[in-house]
Amino acid sequence: MRLALAALLLAILACSPAVTMLSEPTIQPTTAPQIGMVIADHLNLRDYPYTAKNVLAVLDLGQHVTILGELTNDNPECQKWLYVDVDGRRGWICAQWVRLLGE
Repeated sequence: MRLALAALLLAILACSPAVTMLSEPTIQPTTAPQIGMVIADHLNLRDYPYTAKNVLAVLDLGQHVTILGELTNDNPECQKWLYVDVDGRRGWICAQWVRLLGE
């Protein structure tokens, strides 16, 4: 029975469209860490620069982040991601919801 289920699963996978695996993002480091401020009521800090990925924390309006790097892609939901440090926790946030301080 188990062998039949395994064969069925393999047949289904063989007929399914290819699953695209996400590779590790290539971070473009900033020349020097910059400080940004969240300009959204709530902003998800994610473990990967993609809106469907895990939320590590929720940042609040006015919260400061240290920007360590960035990533630009063609994702219509967020075309530029920032790799940030927030109180020792690192992750990704969408750049459109952050204002650089000092600008």
